[in-house]
Amino acid sequence: MFAVFDLLGRRFIPRLKDIADIPLYGLGAGQPQLPADTLLSRKVRDELIDGQYEELLRLAGSLKRGWIIPSVLLTRMHADPRPDRLARALREYGRLVRTNFILDWAGDPALRARGLGQLNKGESANALHRYVGFGNRGRVQARDPEQLQRHMDCRRLISNAIVYSNTRYIAHALETLERQGHTLPDADVRHILPVHYEHINPFGHYRFDTRRGPATGRLRPLRPATYTSRAIPATNATATNAWRCRRPNATSDALR
Repeated sequence: MFAVFDLLGRRFIPRLKDIADIPLYGLGAGQPQLPADTLLSRKVRDELIDGQYEELLRLAGSLKRGWIIPSVLLTRMHADPRPDRLARALREYGRLVRTNFILDWAGDPALRARGLGQLNKGESANALHRYVGFGNRGRVQARDPEQLQRHMDCRRLISNAIVYSNTRYIAHALETLERQGHTLPDADVRHILPVHYEHINPFGHYRFDTRRGPATGRLRPLRPATYTSRAIPATNATATNAWRCRRPNATSDALR
């Protein structure tokens, strides 16, 4: 993932789990005079990157043009038990980029704040998807891939409609505040997210007219009875049980 983002000219800023246990990779000869050199416990196989660098650039071009789906590429490379030289070069390049990111993350508080903010945005968007997909407690029971895709498209459509509506109202509120003379710093506006759903009622609206109900302290009239008796065919067991019910002391009388 780190390698693909770097080849596309972007920066991947995740929140890594157990970041202190991730090994760090160095490139070339070590520099003992640097304090960070003691953390670089492993070495990157730079010969693989040098030998496949042109292929890595072609791969990045195919991804940028949309000829290859990134998720499919990464899944196949990760699942391949015998990766080729291009896959191994991409893995080594990703280890190098990931090491640089971890070192930047450890020494840059602004980068950590940015990553946490992006994580909160992603979690808010996921919470909105779960909120609109409340049916069956959020579980998708469709087994057909077409039905599953239709379900996810509907959930995404509803979420996008909520985001669009929120964006329009947020823009209108900001314009109203500016016309009233309020100063809105860009640093504050940047933290406003259009994924709130507290004002959305997914269950619909229901109205109850208490005037049409029964008077205070009284009950509603019961519905007319529709009970009809059903004859049970007699058997030896039912006849015996009926005889015992009519004469509860029949056994004790016989013993006497």
